[in-house]
Amino acid sequence: MNEETIKAIKASSFFPEFQEYIASKINDLDSLDGLSGMSNERAGEEVKARLKAREKLKEILSPFFQQREKREPTIDEIQKAKEKAGF
Repeated sequence: MNEETIKAIKASSFFPEFQEYIASKINDLDSLDGLSGMSNERAGEEVKARLKAREKLKEILSPFFQQREKREPTIDEIQKAKEKAGF
């Protein structure tokens, strides 16, 4: 996907709903629901498949959910925060 498409999707009013949906699906893949009735071997295979699916989903959707790297705030960001706090 190109940058323009990603920006257009992020600007959509439906993007927050999309984020919630994807987060719920990733949480479903992280859960252990449905594993209790399986044999240990089968449960192990299911967990491996879920982890693989979760990582692939994150890889595909990474342009929409990129984590910001830790960095020092800019002077402008500091000034805005001071104004917001009333300093």
